[in-house]
Amino acid sequence: MPLETARLLLTPVSAKYADEVYTHFRGEVVAYMQAGAAHNPEESRAVLRGMEKGRENGEELVFAVLLKCGREFLGLAGLHELKSEVPELGLWLKVPAHGQHYGRETIGGLMEYARSLGIARLRYPVDRRNIASRKIPLFYGGRAAGSRTIRTADGRTLEEEIYEIELR
Repeated sequence: MPLETARLLLTPVSAKYADEVYTHFRGEVVAYMQAGAAHNPEESRAVLRGMEKGRENGEELVFAVLLKCGREFLGLAGLHELKSEVPELGLWLKVPAHGQHYGRETIGGLMEYARSLGIARLRYPVDRRNIASRKIPLFYGGRAAGSRTIRTADGRTLEEEIYEIELR
């Protein structure tokens, strides 16, 4: 069930992307994410296998974000907490993919898919210091719906703003 946008292919995530995730999910990319960087490729593989189980259980749908042309891996995106009233969007892209509106395009594709599933509203949490990511829900008419401070397992503090995006 891959999803397509103008420039991207979103394909269900699998452990085959573990090396890419291990290589790119660190440093600047994880600065505003709840999850921290993996310590080795096997740890990345275990996380991706967990995401596959989440898909099988109907809890989440996580996709590898690829360029259509050449199938270059750009990052991961997903619809999480699918059994809740308001599922959550998630996204990270490797640093070389930043600034090209791939994030906005990815979220647009996920929103269309969520709409086809009958989902009426999505949450998009983002750290208030992550200006580029905060622009994504605003582009889609998202409205501020709350905030929270989170302490990550590796000791970072996130200052999240939670946006809600109506799909109907």
